[in-house]
Amino acid sequence: MNTTAFDWQLPGKIVVIDNNSELLMQEGFDTLMSLGTFAVIAFDPSSRVENPEQLADKEDVQLFRHAVLGNGMATELHACLAPEMTSTLPPLPPEQLPPRERAQARVLAKLPIQTIALDNIEGLESLDWLILADNSDSLAVLENGIRTLEDTLLIQARVVFQPTHHHQPDLMQLSHWASRHGFRFYSLNQYSHYSHFPQEQSLLSDQATELASANALFIPCRERMASLSPGKLNKLSFLLHTIYGMADLTYDVLYQLDPLKAQAYLEAEGLTLAVGEPFFESSFSSSLFSAAQVQWWDTSDMGEEPDYSGEEYETAKTEVEETTAVESDRRSSLSGDITQDIAALQEVYPLAGSPLRESTYVFELLDTIEKEERFVEGYRLIQQASKVGLGTTEQLDTLIYWRKAQISAQQGAWFPSELEFTDTEKGHWFNRGSEAAAVSKSIDEAIRLRREGAFSAAEQWLAGYREQMPACPLSLAEQAKLSVLQGKQVDTETLLVTLRGHEANPQAAIYLAFWLINTQKANKALAVLNRLEINGSEVQLVKAQALMQQKHYDLALQQLEQIPEESDVAAEACLIKATIHHHLKAQSEAIIACIQAIAHRPAYLPSWETLGELTVNIKELYNQNIDLLETVMCHSGGSRRLIQLLVTFYIQHENWPSALQWARQGVSQEPENIDMRMNLLQVLHSLKDWSALRLAARQGVTYHPRKLNFSYYLGVAENGLHNSAKAMQYLKVCHKASPRDNRVCFEYALALTALGRHADALEMVRKIDEGKLSKSSLTTMGQIYTRLGLYDSAEDVIQSLLVKHPADANLHWALSNILLKKGKIGEGWDEYEWGFEAGERNPGREFDVPRWDGKPLDKGKVLVWHEQGLGDEIMFAACLTFLDKPACNIVFQCRERLARLFKKTFGHIEIMPIKENRPLPSLKGKNISAHIPVGSLVRLFHRDSSSFPDYSGYLQCSLTKTSKWRKYLEDEFGNDKIFVGVSWAGGITNLKKAKTYFGTKKENFSPILEVKGVVFVSLMYFNVTDDVSELRDQGVSIHEMPDVDMKNNLEEVSAITKSLDLVIATENFPFIHAGSLGVECWLMSNFDSHIYMDDRNEFKFFRAIKITKIEKPDSRNHVLNISRKLAAQLERRVQEKLSYGDKSS
Repeated sequence: MNTTAFDWQLPGKIVVIDNNSELLMQEGFDTLMSLGTFAVIAFDPSSRVENPEQLADKEDVQLFRHAVLGNGMATELHACLAPEMTSTLPPLPPEQLPPRERAQARVLAKLPIQTIALDNIEGLESLDWLILADNSDSLAVLENGIRTLEDTLLIQARVVFQPTHHHQPDLMQLSHWASRHGFRFYSLNQYSHYSHFPQEQSLLSDQATELASANALFIPCRERMASLSPGKLNKLSFLLHTIYGMADLTYDVLYQLDPLKAQAYLEAEGLTLAVGEPFFESSFSSSLFSAAQVQWWDTSDMGEEPDYSGEEYETAKTEVEETTAVESDRRSSLSGDITQDIAALQEVYPLAGSPLRESTYVFELLDTIEKEERFVEGYRLIQQASKVGLGTTEQLDTLIYWRKAQISAQQGAWFPSELEFTDTEKGHWFNRGSEAAAVSKSIDEAIRLRREGAFSAAEQWLAGYREQMPACPLSLAEQAKLSVLQGKQVDTETLLVTLRGHEANPQAAIYLAFWLINTQKANKALAVLNRLEINGSEVQLVKAQALMQQKHYDLALQQLEQIPEESDVAAEACLIKATIHHHLKAQSEAIIACIQAIAHRPAYLPSWETLGELTVNIKELYNQNIDLLETVMCHSGGSRRLIQLLVTFYIQHENWPSALQWARQGVSQEPENIDMRMNLLQVLHSLKDWSALRLAARQGVTYHPRKLNFSYYLGVAENGLHNSAKAMQYLKVCHKASPRDNRVCFEYALALTALGRHADALEMVRKIDEGKLSKSSLTTMGQIYTRLGLYDSAEDVIQSLLVKHPADANLHWALSNILLKKGKIGEGWDEYEWGFEAGERNPGREFDVPRWDGKPLDKGKVLVWHEQGLGDEIMFAACLTFLDKPACNIVFQCRERLARLFKKTFGHIEIMPIKENRPLPSLKGKNISAHIPVGSLVRLFHRDSSSFPDYSGYLQCSLTKTSKWRKYLEDEFGNDKIFVGVSWAGGITNLKKAKTYFGTKKENFSPILEVKGVVFVSLMYFNVTDDVSELRDQGVSIHEMPDVDMKNNLEEVSAITKSLDLVIATENFPFIHAGSLGVECWLMSNFDSHIYMDDRNEFKFFRAIKITKIEKPDSRNHVLNISRKLAAQLERRVQEKLSYGDKSS
């Protein structure tokens, strides 16, 4: 367990459920509970907890013995010789167990035990942390706890790599469940190993090498994480830190809550990382640059070291040199706390006393830090040194400032907000030596730093000159240098006047000419240089630049050829050659010149930048050596210019992971740089990582509140997250500012369409220039046209894209929807086949036999296998009625929950049930010669609208059970009532799908539920217990059938549904189920699915289903109006019942 002084600000207790008392038996459990932050509910089915009475006094611990989580049904507990092997899962046969487990797994007795469904635990308002053991049916616990787990922060499930019991879920099965229910697998920890050494020998524990089990940790998916409340984020970060010691993920979670709080956590932990947006998908770190930076600066001229004078310093220095060997051992473990580290070094250097003496220890620490490339930590160490009393003399301030300046130079512009110099420090620097020397040094240093790309550090040197030495007289050369840096016209005129009579001063003339070239005045620059009597390398270099600016490339090359290779400006000369060759389209010569420049001076940043630009522009070169650009980045120290080039290049090549990596790096280096932030937003947009895009856009707004680009991307992110109303808030502002902006109009139209404002959306669509949209946006444009009912326009857009991208599965899938809506049924089902590749139909499967084409087989059988959801399986299986004939050769592999119904329905088809989340049964011996997914049968039999029969009532259920449930209802409520099944919620947890399902809120059903003379029966199995209870408190009664598992016992559910007069539902399983049973169903739908063909309010498969279209699913008034309309129809049905005593109208 990890503790810290950090203030977590937890909103309440962290509720824990421990399914096998794993937590209670940990050594640190009492310490954990002493924190006062946990409330634990533990189950102990095999009585493993010793002295349970000791827990009776702990009000935050509830222990339930001989009880276990599961599916809520009675089962058997297999009591084994070893308590840890006792389980509701039967142990494997001895021959399948490792020898060491065989005796321990011997079953002594089988005891009856009642499992408890997680969703049925009374009084459990929330669950933060769920702990599952490896010898329990974890999948059953999860499947029967979906409602409870909606807000759970962490699931820890023990997984085995060598099974010991039947049906133990493996990591893949758990991960699959997690991905479908708002979680994602994060990591494994607490590994358990077996050793092959004899037990009686005392050997190293790390020689246990055979992996046996580990804890799998599942955290909320990114979409869910982005929606967590501040209290939930605090709890999650506390768990990650305290229980698992995951500092990086803790920082990530806290950063989402508050970047400043994340930074406070780092400081409390003694971590010295730079604050920045966490890397979600990449393990990339800036260490890639660190080695390159050290090499770069080691080869640069940092100038002369300060004059460390004084007897005390010399004595200390001597002692340091004498104890190098001992001191090197101490350097390996810095604590980051200046006081502790100084104390540690004082053990090496027993003499101490003066501040100067102690400063020696600081410098030793800084040496170690620099060797380890911990530059920012070095800066903070200096800051701490000032706080604990070091640096109190003028000389010490000078020394400390000098080291800070070095670190600043090494860091360049990476951490400009932290590398600031105080006026005192600047003053001490400028008081070193003569004022003139200080000024000259400052200007030279600023020029050098700027040339090397360290712009922030360069600006600080200049700031030091301006503030401390405003009246210092400058030489001509220094005036020229400042002119170059400051770029003021007045300096040029002053220098021109001053230079009269000083034509022999080459240095001043060179700098003046250089400034003139920078201001596009090549003619004047050449005039200044031509007046010089000498023609040295620097003069030739500047002349070449002037000639290049005038596009006299041959003359410029002639000047450069005269510069000897040993010249100090040889690197610059080669770089100008490279630029000239680039202008002349001689790219190979340009690259060679860049490489020559790098060979002359490896640390010369512009050479690397130019090489990077050339590489970007020559695709062939990049394709031959894909690592070249990143090699350039390593040696260049990560300049802004190259990062932008890299991101742009990776975007062009759709290398999104690399683009994201460098875009994040750019923002980390320069958080206020708007170009870097726009790079990141563009990449996240392309990746469709909407949660990350929203976070990045919000951060951009904090830096640039007036930049509407960030508001635009906030609108894009909210559209992606299906928060259309919120997206409108941002996009409305953008559209007002730029009413013809293509991107804004597109996103605006998307939001309007989702909100059902079709007239406004159509007006916005007319403003969009499709020629300027990307492929992804055009695909979405096709969907907008489809939603607006403009099917011809939708088809034109998608077909034009397919010309360029004929193998794009997502485009084909979009086209299938459009064609089916247009009534092109056969073509639509053909395109529907792309659904597996597009990821819309699942699970995809591979077979050794061919796909069945509908023709009779010469031998063997056809395997029809299930796909997609439960409702899809029932709907498409209706097509099997064409094949259900005597002596048919069809094997239907269906879900186990539907097997009995299909056996009753299809008398001649062999039904092969498969268990969900379990390995598929073997087909050996089945004589399978062809296969087909059940969703593809419709393509064989129904190529046009007229070929669809009414499949209503094809699914058969028990008439005896149907009569039983009808009698139950009439006995309970009387036979003068209308019995109506209702369903407003299904098992959909995916946000995108949830938005297509009208009314996941009970309030939208309120007009219907207020109709008198009706008994409403719940057909829902998911997430509605609270809704039903709340409605009951409001006087609205919804009956729940007793003792029926509405999710798994579909035989009883079918009989209940069949016994009803009517079903009113939204798009979830009960509406298709009702139609397949022939029960009249009123469906409220937003009409956004393949199953609505011909664009009619008619359900092709089941005519018993009557569709009411929800055009504005996000509009409560619109939905309530439709509910009122259906309520009026229901009231008429009640009156007819009362008038005629007839069951149906």
